[in-house]
Amino acid sequence: MKTTFRILAPICLAASIMSGSACAGTIDYPCTTLSGCSFQYVAANDPTNGNVWTGLSESFTAQNPNVLAGFYVVDVSGTSISDPLLFSPYAGNGVFSTLLGSASVTATLANNTSELLEVSFSSIPLTVGSQYTLAVTLPSQGLPVAGPGSFQPTGTGEYSQVGVFINSESNSYPGGQFYYLGSSYDESFFANWDLAFNVTPTTGTTPEPRTWFFIASGLGALALVRLKRYRRSASVTALM
Repeated sequence: MKTTFRILAPICLAASIMSGSACAGTIDYPCTTLSGCSFQYVAANDPTNGNVWTGLSESFTAQNPNVLAGFYVVDVSGTSISDPLLFSPYAGNGVFSTLLGSASVTATLANNTSELLEVSFSSIPLTVGSQYTLAVTLPSQGLPVAGPGSFQPTGTGEYSQVGVFINSESNSYPGGQFYYLGSSYDESFFANWDLAFNVTPTTGTTPEPRTWFFIASGLGALALVRLKRYRRSASVTALM
């Protein structure tokens, strides 16, 4: 790990100087205390209690054009599960009209356990500084129905067996916020909520020529620095 950092850091610095863009980092807002964390069901179909939604989402501000993205999910059913989910990124902050893609992933969890579930969206180039919204839903963005994959925690209606942790209700992540999908709730009530989520920079599938140029320039700069250090060391040895 140390070797990787030492090689990549000068490349990142050289590329940043030449391109004028910063090297982005991971956006990570996990649930830090499992026993004390709040969660919300991925989907609910309980009109008797006024709980109907098809999914959960979190908006974020892109720091890198190619990312892995996901949520900290938890088994809330009281039994082991293996439930398929659908992750979908949209352009905009809480706007669900421009779907950029989707990817299926399965949450395989033992009773009352959790994990960070991520999928790669490296084939979808994001614009750094723009806002996007990542949604998690059941397959086909449907409502829970009686049978495998749902249960009745309130005694009425159906809820998903998978939940997503809530990181905070006090605007812990200022670059975005939590949204429900398929609900009629007043979203202003949840303006300070943030889900437990992660966005990790990754390599795009087809780098642009200028990207390869910056990488090559960074490697060249690193080689030059090491060559100078080697020559300086050789000079000192000769003098001694």
